[in-house]
Amino acid sequence: MMAVPWVRAFPPEPDKGLVFHDVPRLLNMPIGDSRPFTYFMLLFPETLMKEIMRHTNRYAHHHIQQNQHQFGRHARARSWKKITLSELKAFLSIFFNMSIVRKPSIPHYWNSRLPSQRSDWFHQTMSRNRFQNILKFIHITDYQQMVGREHAAYDPASRFRPLVNFVNRQFLRFVIPKRELCVDESLVSTKAHSVMRQYIPSKAAKYGVKLWLLCESSSGYVLQMSVYRGRLFDPTPRGELQGTNVVVQLLQEASLLGRGYHIFCDSFFTSIHLGHVLLQHNTYLTGTLRKTRPMPLTVRNADPQPGAAVYMRRGHFLCVASRDNEGKKPVRLLSTALPAQDLPSGRPKLITAYNRNMGAIDMDDGLLSAYGKQRKTKKSMEKGLPSHSAQNHAQCIYSLQRTHHRPPGVKSTAVYNAGRRVIVGSRAASRSQARTSTASSELSSPTPR
Repeated sequence: MMAVPWVRAFPPEPDKGLVFHDVPRLLNMPIGDSRPFTYFMLLFPETLMKEIMRHTNRYAHHHIQQNQHQFGRHARARSWKKITLSELKAFLSIFFNMSIVRKPSIPHYWNSRLPSQRSDWFHQTMSRNRFQNILKFIHITDYQQMVGREHAAYDPASRFRPLVNFVNRQFLRFVIPKRELCVDESLVSTKAHSVMRQYIPSKAAKYGVKLWLLCESSSGYVLQMSVYRGRLFDPTPRGELQGTNVVVQLLQEASLLGRGYHIFCDSFFTSIHLGHVLLQHNTYLTGTLRKTRPMPLTVRNADPQPGAAVYMRRGHFLCVASRDNEGKKPVRLLSTALPAQDLPSGRPKLITAYNRNMGAIDMDDGLLSAYGKQRKTKKSMEKGLPSHSAQNHAQCIYSLQRTHHRPPGVKSTAVYNAGRRVIVGSRAASRSQARTSTASSELSSPTPR
């Protein structure tokens, strides 16, 4: 059978009637005037905390039994006692507040000699030695199930994979997302020696563990995340594109494939092959397209004037090349959902839709950056990745709920409706820090020093 050729398309094309099977809404939400702490506990419930307690106590007992002959006379580990639920809440509260109240080192938070540097809340909540003991021994998974690097079943993400799986399940419990979703990568900053560490020059952190994220475009709410363990542990099958595998896997794990969702992604993921795969599952694609990827030659070689666009269509597939300003390179996009339509300025509506729906991951990164870099620790990935994720998304649910319950005619005050710009991180910082401070103080229960 002869392949269908690409033909020139000219705006305006009629809008497509895309079939969408879900009704976007919030699920299992507390009452509208609940405290921020209540929303944090949706994603970090006591059942999870009890699991962390159990694994931490078991690992601490094992470590002390195996290494007590190496401890000094006054080693902190000798004073270890089983962690309780109230202590774990206090520990998490301190951990989060350390991202807001920045000091050079952990001991500085318990400095009581200099009045100008005192932070009474920290030593009233927990002693320094107890905090550092918990920090040393805290475990998210059963240490007995972890194997060494030489073992065939070795998984470099095993230390935090159970928690990632848990929060992924929690994410899906509370939101049925709107039709527009986006897929992108994020980076958890770390300089720890690990096969998972990646270098991404476009990110502020540059070095870290890469996450693949599936988000709701309008709110930035993460629906699914996957840890990239490197090409050794997550190889791409021969003849396939990594971007296609990532997008399909995220949608499958979130149970959103085949429900009429519209996926936005950048040039790393976008390809005609991905468009075909998604269309087979009643899912649509829009994204930027690399010049080296397959596309009609008319679009590849196009050199449009500023404010002009060149469209090519083949069935459901629409390719466009457009240039915004003189001196800039043309941008190429592919869509299986949007028609060839221009704004009065001559700019394709497809580009406007892409820009509107592709900022969710950057929005999340901006909000997390308001808390500063993670404190250096040998277990930075195990501690930082899940806790900051839960903290960020508790705030996201809180914002969505406040938007959902606001009176008719009143504009939303949620950070996600206030900041669809690059400065979202700085604008959201004061709001998010205030909310997190409230939640963190409610999370803690003072223990005697």
